[in-house]
Amino acid sequence: MNTPNMIRALLMEPEEIAILIPTLNEELSISQVIKAGSLYSNNILILDGYSSDSTVEIAINEGAKIVFQEGNGKGNAIYDGLKQINGKIKVIVIVDGDSTYDISSIPDLIKPIINNSADLVVGNRIGGIIVPGAFTRVNWFGNKIISKIICLLYGLDNIDILSGFRAISVDLLPLYLSNMKYNGFETETEMIALTKKNGSRIESVPIKYSPRLQGSKSKLSPFKDGFRILKAAFLIKFQKLAGDQNHQ
Repeated sequence: MNTPNMIRALLMEPEEIAILIPTLNEELSISQVIKAGSLYSNNILILDGYSSDSTVEIAINEGAKIVFQEGNGKGNAIYDGLKQINGKIKVIVIVDGDSTYDISSIPDLIKPIINNSADLVVGNRIGGIIVPGAFTRVNWFGNKIISKIICLLYGLDNIDILSGFRAISVDLLPLYLSNMKYNGFETETEMIALTKKNGSRIESVPIKYSPRLQGSKSKLSPFKDGFRILKAAFLIKFQKLAGDQNHQ
């Protein structure tokens, strides 16, 4: 198991890592996610979409910083979180707040960035350990198809496009803040597509993926959001990268 000592072995300190956690009604899992993340970072930001449950109160009690997103959707939350990055931060980790991802994989995700072999590292569920029940049949099939299509479109090699667990070099921040415009679940695809179009380096590392906690519900609609994700991938393919563009 990875430990905080492995972070320091990579010549990093906890204050040099920021963990962004988009949330919407994740009271069942958010404490677990924050506690695990605090072993690796002193900068945990909860990007909340105005949860109606106790997510925010729990996160505050766990010592996390709360950022209430200005609009709606996961993409909007992540964009607002990226705007908060400053100071000593070298690597940004983004992870869902539903406890489906194993936070102890953070050292594996940031290692290629610290070693200067990648700018974006995506956690690969398909090539890792999938705990029974983590995927429904529809989501498993849809994820495989969408990832395959987008990888072919962008010339990528077996990237888990929709993975909600990834590490980003702070050097990519200007690219994302100038070009990200999708507010919904297209955001994971958008970051990968922009990174590839920019000529930056993308790597993939295997991770563990577990079922959501009982009573916790996914916000993703497989068919509606799947169509939007594919549409966004094709539009971004022909999008001109901007030096300064307002988020929409």
